Amino acid sequence: MNGTIEIEAHAPPWLSVLLFARWRKLTIEIDGDMGRLRWGTHEFVVAPGEHLVRVGLGAAAIKSRVTVNVAANEVVRLRYTPHLINNLRGKLEIVRVPSARLMR
Repeated sequence: MNGTIEIEAHAPPWLSVLLFARWRKLTIEIDGDMGRLRWGTHEFVVAPGEHLVRVGLGAAAIKSRVTVNVAANEVVRLRYTPHLINNLRGKLEIVRVPSARLMR
């Protein structure tokens, strides 16, 4: 049974003001596997255990990083907000989503 890491890339209002800024892709890296993705929410199925997650703007950007522990059937949501200055780390915060339980 696997767990899920859900990364929500949040674009603050000031990012919309900057011309073409929302067209830039995010770099999301989980345990060394890297992908370039658009803004929005992305889900990644991972094995239970500890995982290193790094998120940033562009491939060469300084990335925010966090280590999360994911249990089986658990969804761990990370919310990423970029920094106003491109060369500084954005904010990457952990939000745990409780699994659904059946009531008897």
